[in-house]
Amino acid sequence: MARAPPPAALADLRAASSIQSQIVALRRLKNDLIGHDQRKEACIKHGAVNLLVELLNGALRAGGKRRRVDVNGGKNATGRERRSSVDERWSHEDELRLQCTIVVGSLAQGGLAYVTPLLAGGIVQPLLSALSPRETPATLVVATLRTLLACADAVSMDIQFLDPVTTTLADQVFSKPDVGALSEILAQTSTTDIVQEQQVLVYQLIACACQGLDHPNALLRAGALDLMAAQLAASIMADGYPGLGTDSKNLTDLPPPPPKSHVSHILRAISALTTTDYRCARFVYNPSISSIFPASKLQSSTSSTAVYGQLFNSSLQGSGPETLDRLLPQLSTAFGKPETSFSKAFPALGSFASSSEYSRAASLFAESAAAKSSSPTRTTTQEFGTQLVTWLLYKARTETGLDRLSAVWQLTLIIKAKDKIFPDSPPGESGPSRNRDRILTYLLVPLIVRMIEEANNETKNNPIVEPQFRHLSPLRIKELAMSALAQLVEDSKGLQQAAVDAGAIKLLCQILKRTFDPIPDRRGKMWTPYSTDTNMEMDEETDQSKSTQLGSRGLSPEVVHALRCRAAAMEALAQIGQVDDNIRKTIIESGIIACVVDSLTAYQETPVGTVAESLSNADALDGKKGNPIVVIVAACNLARALSRSVNILRTSLIDGGLAKPIYLLLKHPNMSVKHGAVNVLCNLLLSFSPMRDELIQGGCIKILCEHAHSADNDLQMMSLWALKHLVYQASPDTKISCLDELGAGWLIQTLTGEMRDPFSSFTRATASQGSTPIGMGTPNAAGEQVDLLNAADDPTMDVDASSTSGEDEPEDDAMADSITSLNLPRYLPNPPAVQRPTNLQHRARLKLIKRDEQNAAVMAWKHEVRIQEQALDFLRNLISDPQSEQDKMIDHVLATLDAQRLFDILLSKLRPSSPQPAPQRDQPRQPHGKHPALTTPGSAARFAASATYSPAYSTHRHPPPSTASILSQITTPPDLLVSTIFLIVHIANGRASQRQQLLSQTPLMSATLPLFSHPDRRIRTALCWLAHNLVWLDSNSTDDQISARQRARELRNLGVEEKVRLALGDEHRDVVERARGVVDSIEKLLGPEDGHAGGQRSPRDDRGLLAGRVGVGLGGPGARAWER
Repeated sequence: MARAPPPAALADLRAASSIQSQIVALRRLKNDLIGHDQRKEACIKHGAVNLLVELLNGALRAGGKRRRVDVNGGKNATGRERRSSVDERWSHEDELRLQCTIVVGSLAQGGLAYVTPLLAGGIVQPLLSALSPRETPATLVVATLRTLLACADAVSMDIQFLDPVTTTLADQVFSKPDVGALSEILAQTSTTDIVQEQQVLVYQLIACACQGLDHPNALLRAGALDLMAAQLAASIMADGYPGLGTDSKNLTDLPPPPPKSHVSHILRAISALTTTDYRCARFVYNPSISSIFPASKLQSSTSSTAVYGQLFNSSLQGSGPETLDRLLPQLSTAFGKPETSFSKAFPALGSFASSSEYSRAASLFAESAAAKSSSPTRTTTQEFGTQLVTWLLYKARTETGLDRLSAVWQLTLIIKAKDKIFPDSPPGESGPSRNRDRILTYLLVPLIVRMIEEANNETKNNPIVEPQFRHLSPLRIKELAMSALAQLVEDSKGLQQAAVDAGAIKLLCQILKRTFDPIPDRRGKMWTPYSTDTNMEMDEETDQSKSTQLGSRGLSPEVVHALRCRAAAMEALAQIGQVDDNIRKTIIESGIIACVVDSLTAYQETPVGTVAESLSNADALDGKKGNPIVVIVAACNLARALSRSVNILRTSLIDGGLAKPIYLLLKHPNMSVKHGAVNVLCNLLLSFSPMRDELIQGGCIKILCEHAHSADNDLQMMSLWALKHLVYQASPDTKISCLDELGAGWLIQTLTGEMRDPFSSFTRATASQGSTPIGMGTPNAAGEQVDLLNAADDPTMDVDASSTSGEDEPEDDAMADSITSLNLPRYLPNPPAVQRPTNLQHRARLKLIKRDEQNAAVMAWKHEVRIQEQALDFLRNLISDPQSEQDKMIDHVLATLDAQRLFDILLSKLRPSSPQPAPQRDQPRQPHGKHPALTTPGSAARFAASATYSPAYSTHRHPPPSTASILSQITTPPDLLVSTIFLIVHIANGRASQRQQLLSQTPLMSATLPLFSHPDRRIRTALCWLAHNLVWLDSNSTDDQISARQRARELRNLGVEEKVRLALGDEHRDVVERARGVVDSIEKLLGPEDGHAGGQRSPRDDRGLLAGRVGVGLGGPGARAWER
């Protein structure tokens, strides 16, 4: 069968000898291609892509670069002047480029199969050369943006990543210098229709194509986020909402407000850039946004009730200025009503016997009213730190469709990052955090569930509505609303329950099941008399390069939508069932186990592009024949959440056959899939899991050990976590096999990693200045507020100094002030206010958030802490079983790893650093046991904070040292200390000779003494367990009693007994009970110490020894059985 001939217009274009004839041929070709896929295919196969690239490059060279600021919407020119200027400046080269761009856009409208050869032929760079509004006519800029958006829209449908060339589009668009042209378009202040059309196309291009980390960072450095924030602020100010800020220094520089229809596009583009805490903080701290939505800072010295009563009185009762809270439904706070509102306001019956009693009652009612006016009765969104949350909530509740979705998505990102953006917000142990959850529970969670339900009902009988750009399809509402719900309820038990109460589980399970229903394929190929066989022998003149061959068609839009819904529904269910076992049971009862197991099947390995071509719509939706990566990862997350339940793990999951697909995914080439599979395996390898033996026999030990040796940090940590669970209560042979496969040398190398704290330079610099950072509220060992993330409030601090993560960071940290090359308005710093963070504080906080998130040294340090913690827990579970084999296993571990070397490693974890002492200042005394646990903001809480301090410090004998002194000796995070101490505790759980061997390590035992005053109660409890095991009496034989007395005497001589006696006054019951048992044991062995007889004894002296030793692994103190 003959091959289709090339279009006549294409032959004329090749034969054209002048630019005018080329323009005529391009117009004919454009008219021939629009809406005709067969002609597009023939055009591609006959080398049209390379020809178009040559024409675009030639026209660019011939026309050169010309300044066209006045052409592209100059604000000093009238409309008639602009039109006449365009007519005068519009050249034949511009017309040629315009027609070429339209032809490329028409080809791109054909879908992924046509975009692939366009990208392979290098069409993107010639198009990007026409983006700068200062050098290109406005009409050509609009046509170029439309073409790029059509390409990006087609690439977004490739959820299988069939061809690597499709990923090059965003890499080229969002890179220097082309990304600067996008910012130039956004920086235009003209209100003409064509300029506004350019800007809305840029918003859509960013929302559609900007992904990963590099693309948003490039846009951030180019100033795109600051420009969009200014345009959003201008639109909000134009709407005239009540209670907005009036900082004239920043508001006078705002651009003209965009049309209201553009606001949702602006929010979607901003959401694409603010997916990390740092970039989200950049948006909230932007001078334009912070001027109209100033960040709230509440006085920490005021009680929570008084603070929120003050907020309520000023914002809702009319005694202060109007706020945006008036636009939202008023909710009562989570605080209980004061006792005075009841007992005094409503005395008992019969108390009004006389007129004097009536007057007394009137005074009591007046007193109650006064108390009520000073106490909170309504919540306020000021609890989130900014009224930007209020405005987004209002937009979400009043808008519909994609406009509502854009507000919900941005609101979700801000709430997710609020702990780092607003570290000065009220503490979350009681009312304030519950009030924040209360607002979200009643005003946002039901709204998102309703969005999902409405979108689901609209699409049941309407297969698909394809707009010009598919990323604007209403079908995206259902997909993204489920993803927003998943992000919102993550790590919040209250919001998870709110989603259940709103009916989310039933709805999500219905959507998940429907994604497996077959969809008829409406993309049938049109009949043609010409051959479509790609393997047919081509003519000698036909170019056989990749730019002349159609790419894979991919999956149909209906199937892509169904697969995205499948992934989003499972991700939402995974987050909803993250904590509560009853919620997991409800999910299981919905009958989705088969869906989850089928979703864990990967596509068979085939050459690139052949998977989608060989699958029909029905086969693509049949999970048993394969799923894209995004679906597999979501299924792994849901399987991990469900496997946290013991009952489900022993019944539904084993009946569903979960073990086999998870085992196969361990060898998947994609790293995200490996992460998800290993995470599930952490729960499947628990001691009570019926799938454990099957997985071990299948060879998972070897695979996990290989993953533990991987260069990927997350895979390494997760694999060690799974191995930690595998060896708990396993047979000695399995434990030895696992230790040998992992390698004693590798374990020693992992444990001996040098713990360099990247925050030390900052903390020691602060200490040398004698100042205390403000705002973050991280208590140190002395009970003081230590700010590990915020800069000191010191005018001499250099907040603009460049850091080490890259040469672009100085301009990145400078926010909007550094974008002078684009002729943008120069934002002035926000003047200091009493209750609002200054612009200087914003910059310092942004710099430190960025360092915590992006600095390579900080990230390496966090990984080192995580991997060492898991390695210590792995060793602990190796020797944790309180059985006859435990003593032998302790001997084997000590012999394999070299006992002295292991003890030296443990000592290095407990011993504090000894830098030069910093200047001390007088600080108030803090009672023992009152120190809150050390934390740091955000997801890095476990790794950035510190734990160890000077052994000379004791809160009972000396006043606590200054903040600077404590900061100067930060070394080991609390979680790593807990793992280290409990490994020692389990070594002390062996034979008497092994306890004596441990006790002979005098430096190691001495290093534990200062930790008895540690603010983390887990560490104090673990140390009491250590002392308890060391004085344990195995039997009543004479030898055992002599050995136990000797160990007890050594503990007394080392000062451990004194520390344990001080722990009897600890605030926490667990510490007191453990300490009481140790004191009783020592006194029964040695008698009371002089000076302590009757002085520190518990009132319950008849309790005697504790019932047993601590000798457990996963289930014991400090263990984590369900964290994965």
